[in-house]
Amino acid sequence: MKQWISRILAAAMVVSLLSVSAFAAEHTEFPDYFSLDFEATQVDERLSVNKLREGFTEFESGDGFYYAIADGAEFTVTNTSDAPDSFVYVAYQRYDAVDSVELYGAMEKVPTGYLLTASNEFNWYLTADGTWEAIDEGYWLLGAVMYDGGLMLSPGQSTTFTVPNSGEDAIYLIYVYYLDPAQTDPDMNDYTWAQWNYYKFEEFADIEETPAEPETPSEETPAEPTEDVVMPTNQALTVNGEAVTGAQVYNINGSNYFKLRDVAALLNGTGSQFALEYDAAAREIVLTTGEAYTPDGSELTAGEDQSATAVRSSQSLTIDGESASLTAYNIGGNNYFMLRDLGEALGFEVDYDAATRTMIINSK
Repeated sequence: MKQWISRILAAAMVVSLLSVSAFAAEHTEFPDYFSLDFEATQVDERLSVNKLREGFTEFESGDGFYYAIADGAEFTVTNTSDAPDSFVYVAYQRYDAVDSVELYGAMEKVPTGYLLTASNEFNWYLTADGTWEAIDEGYWLLGAVMYDGGLMLSPGQSTTFTVPNSGEDAIYLIYVYYLDPAQTDPDMNDYTWAQWNYYKFEEFADIEETPAEPETPSEETPAEPTEDVVMPTNQALTVNGEAVTGAQVYNINGSNYFKLRDVAALLNGTGSQFALEYDAAAREIVLTTGEAYTPDGSELTAGEDQSATAVRSSQSLTIDGESASLTAYNIGGNNYFMLRDLGEALGFEVDYDAATRTMIINSK
């Protein structure tokens, strides 16, 4: 069975009523294959969601906005391609608002507050008669569409659909797929192109009316900083196949962040080792790949949870003399960086074993 590869979007808080074309969305990069039209309020707010498989293995975050739609809002999709055998199909996923879920016999907090589980029926695809049909996560979506009555819009065809409102707070991820057999083998891929965005029904959306312009000037109130979801993680860790302990790791908005000195200590003596120094005059961290790390005694000494102290860090960082722009947080006076960002920047492999809930680091 082929897995439907899903990705997830998000949101923010600039609000304006608009008629939206699919090509206005950030996640549409192909203007010649189909169009999607609907009325919605764009909300500029970042949304993040989780899937529950063998644990919270599918955390994904959006790009800073979502669409607030009215109950019964109509979407019109059209296959605008001139490829004779091409077709367009539609599917969605629903992520319910939950605080915690039972996992491995214990209640675990859902990092993002929105979760896709079996109770959501995983994936729904639009059928030829205009209804929605559920399939399990992991089942071949395109196979269901082609062989189980899915809607397949030929060039020039349109359809109008609505999304069922569960009546509770939820995030709806709607996909429009385009497939041209001349470009993509249907037996190998689900689509040639896809467009996807997050939606919420207006009753659960954070819509703020744009205030009328005051008659007299007033001082501008600074925007409140974005609230990040920060918590310590209890996931296991291996380095080059060996279990290690002691690293203080925080999950921030669904991604694992490590103290930089802990990573340096873990990789010291491997093909991915790097030296770490602090240039006080320039107020920047200096990393040099290939050189040994000199410990200062603070490494791999996990202490009490200090997630409440987490703030975004503007700490400057250079790698081999080049400025590096990596997202960082200061927690308890230490700089924490996203593990996957460090792996990409410093040349080591990062993976995750969902079955054992284990973070994996492999050096060169």
